[in-house]
Amino acid sequence: MSAQFLSNNELYPEQVSMKISNHGNLVHQAWYLKLLIKNCYLVEQNGCIVLVPVKRSFIGINAFLPPGVQRLDPIYTNHENNIENKLLEIIASKIPCGIISWSQNINLLPAGFTKVQRNNYILYLQPEYKHLRQNYSSGLKNSLNKNKHSVLFSIDAFQFAEFYLNNSNKTIPDAYKNAQLLSSLISTCIEKQHGFIKYVMDSKQNPIAMAFFTHFNNRIVYLYSCSTSEGRSVDAMHAILDHTIHAYSGKDLYLDFEGSMIPGIAKFIQSFGTAIEHYYLYTWNTHWICKIKLVFRNWLGQIRRN
Repeated sequence: MSAQFLSNNELYPEQVSMKISNHGNLVHQAWYLKLLIKNCYLVEQNGCIVLVPVKRSFIGINAFLPPGVQRLDPIYTNHENNIENKLLEIIASKIPCGIISWSQNINLLPAGFTKVQRNNYILYLQPEYKHLRQNYSSGLKNSLNKNKHSVLFSIDAFQFAEFYLNNSNKTIPDAYKNAQLLSSLISTCIEKQHGFIKYVMDSKQNPIAMAFFTHFNNRIVYLYSCSTSEGRSVDAMHAILDHTIHAYSGKDLYLDFEGSMIPGIAKFIQSFGTAIEHYYLYTWNTHWICKIKLVFRNWLGQIRRN
C-alpha cells in the first residue's frame, strides 16, 4: 500500500499516469483535475488506484467533490475487486474527514463511515435513432413535434461560461462563480477533443439554451446546461438532447445525464427513456472538530425543516 499527497504542480508518477490513461475516465486525467483542484491524495493498493481531491482547512485536510466531478471511482488495473473496504480504511487514516463518491456499493463499511445512494441516468446509444425515439415519453415527443429548433455548435467557452453563470438555477460554490475558471475547463476539453457545446437561439440570434458535453472513451456526459426563461418555455433543451442522441445513435456509446435527486429534473431525464445506475456517497469524520461540525449541521438542518 502507498498513499502520496500531490500538490497542483506535481505530476502523477510515470507508471501511475500510464495506468490512469489506459484504465481511467475523463475525471481521472491529471489535466482535468488540475483545472478544478489544488491537491489530492493518490492511494495505491493491490493494483488499485484511488484519487481523492482534498482541500486544506484549520484542522488539516478534508476530502471533497469538486464541481464537474460526480464520481471518482477506484481504477482497477489487475481486475482484483472487493478491496474497497480496505481502501476506505486507508483513506480515513490519512484524511480526517470528508466525502468521496464511487459506483461501488460497499456493504460492510469501516467504523465511522456513512453511505447514501444516489441515482444517475444513462442512455445506451447503440440502437438506431428511431428505436431510441420510440422510448421517449409522449410528452417529450409532442414537445419535439411542436417546437422545431435549429441546434448549433459553438467553440466559445467563455460565452458559455457567462451564459451558464447568468442563467443557471443551480447553487454554484463561490469559489467556482468565475467565468474564466469554468471556461478554462470547457475550452481545454474542446481543445483536446473531449467536449463540445450545443445551443439554441431565439429569433434575435440570442442564445436561449446551451449545454456542454464531455466525450471520453465510450461515454458522453451531459455536464453543464441551462436555459433562459424563454428557452424553458419552448423546451429548447429537449431539442439539444434529442439532437445529440440522433447524432450518436447506432454507436457503442452511453449518454450520461449525470442524474439528479430533484424529482422534476429526474422526470425530465427519464422522459428520454434512460436507465438508472446507482452511485454512492461515502462520508466520514474522525476528527473531534469534524464530529462537532456534523452535529451542528444536522441540528441546523432540523431547525430549518421545522
